[in-house]
Amino acid sequence: MLTWEASTRRTYEVLYKDDLSDPEWKRLDSEVLAEWRVVGERLQTDTYTAIVEDLLMARTRFYRVLKY
Repeated sequence: MLTWEASTRRTYEVLYKDDLSDPEWKRLDSEVLAEWRVVGERLQTDTYTAIVEDLLMARTRFYRVLKY
């Protein structure tokens, strides 16, 4: 599982390589899920934890998250 702190004002794209010597990054076609936080009794609506599951993650893989 790959996670990172995300902002609702941004969009994200996850890229991967199976080997660092590969010339190009490939787009990971997995859905980005959001885990929202509750602070006290308030839902935090500006940030969340982004979660991506990669079924082949057991292999050695390198990831890059692009923020737009």
